[in-house]
Amino acid sequence: MPLSAACRAWNSHVADLIDQHRTARELNDDQLSEFVRLFYEAQSACSALRFDEGLAIYEAIPIGPVASRPFARRASAVP
Repeated sequence: MPLSAACRAWNSHVADLIDQHRTARELNDDQLSEFVRLFYEAQSACSALRFDEGLAIYEAIPIGPVASRPFARRASAVP
């Protein structure tokens, strides 16, 4: 996979994670701000064709899957 495609994949993945955490309210304002700052720093590096730098920044963003899914539908015992 070319590094430009890897940057696009990481961009999409991290953007989705940030949005999920924002929706679930699992991050405080400082954490969210820092993750968004790093996200834009990585995006900027990739846009400037500094793919190795951008990918390293994306990989260093300490964000994972959300712990809760407040809007997920729960299975009902009654159909």
